Amino acid sequence: MDRAEARYVVLFSVAVLAAVAAVFAATYAVVEATSIGADRSESAGGPEARFGDSGGDPGSDCPSRAAAGRAAPPGSETAFSAEAERLIPLLGDPNPGTRSRSERRLVEIGPAAVPALEKALGHRDPEVRWRAFEALGEIRKASK
Repeated sequence: MDRAEARYVVLFSVAVLAAVAAVFAATYAVVEATSIGADRSESAGGPEARFGDSGGDPGSDCPSRAAAGRAAPPGSETAFSAEAERLIPLLGDPNPGTRSRSERRLVEIGPAAVPALEKALGHRDPEVRWRAFEALGEIRKASK
């Protein structure tokens, strides 16, 4: 192998290593943004205990407007907003089922949850930020 060929082999190897490093960095960023996180602590009764006696179903104590098939009664927007505020931290819960149910419930609440979800976009937990972003997208898509 002459000197020119060796130079091309080295350049090609460097390009391949750079591509592999870029893929690794992107994969790490995605995993870090969506990881459950072993350092999150659970409440004394476990993650489901925060939902009370509802069997772990977020929002079961507040009727869903979508399930009722009609507009929310007057004054219930405050209740829905309060429920949304309560559900935001659960978007980062260690239990994947709790995270999913909380996100679905926030989407069901709809426009009343938007202020809490927009505030959650600045949360320190990347899982909370991501799920708030996704829920906002679903709510906005449904309102069009």
